[in-house]
Amino acid sequence: MTAETLKPFLNLPNATAGDLKAHCAQKSAVKRGLLALGCILAATLCCALIGVQIWHLNKTAALQREVDDLKQQLYLRAREFNEYEHR
Repeated sequence: MTAETLKPFLNLPNATAGDLKAHCAQKSAVKRGLLALGCILAATLCCALIGVQIWHLNKTAALQREVDDLKQQLYLRAREFNEYEHR
């Protein structure tokens, strides 16, 4: 293979070596930028999921406390009712 046979496969026809190096550097900079953006998005998604889990646990704990309070009230009222009936 000669340079002439490889020219159709180049993205920039008739480009000089300096132009090709600059083009490759520009492409790699874009790839690095996209990789950094992807990592930032993945980290943000993980933090959001952790935040949602913490919120869910707090909400579940609050609801459980409310249920326990209602059970206690019901138990006290049932005990008062039983005492009232046995008089």
